[in-house]
Amino acid sequence: MLTALRALFQAESYNVTTTNFTAHTFDLIQTLRPDLVIVDLVVKQNAGWELVEQLHHSERTRGIPLILTSTTASLLKRAEAEAARLGTHRTIVKPFDLDVLLDTVQEMIGPA
Repeated sequence: MLTALRALFQAESYNVTTTNFTAHTFDLIQTLRPDLVIVDLVVKQNAGWELVEQLHHSERTRGIPLILTSTTASLLKRAEAEAARLGTHRTIVKPFDLDVLLDTVQEMIGPA
């Protein structure tokens, strides 16, 4: 999936960095200061939520818009319920149409 997303956004001239969740993901985001971050929320794994919380609590990353994705409706409902506290973000249910994701990115940060 990361390869497909990278190809989609690079074809639209976005500068893209992809990563699986690691201990260094937050540090990478702080260093790169991206215009937007897409986070996949996975049941029984807290890495996605932990990253969202880290981004929210850091003054350096708090303003970065987030798109939260998941196959689990309850995780996205939680994200929507916490939208005001967490800041600017959108949710998209997986599987999603790549055009919907691209349109959402363009609405949030504009074309590349």
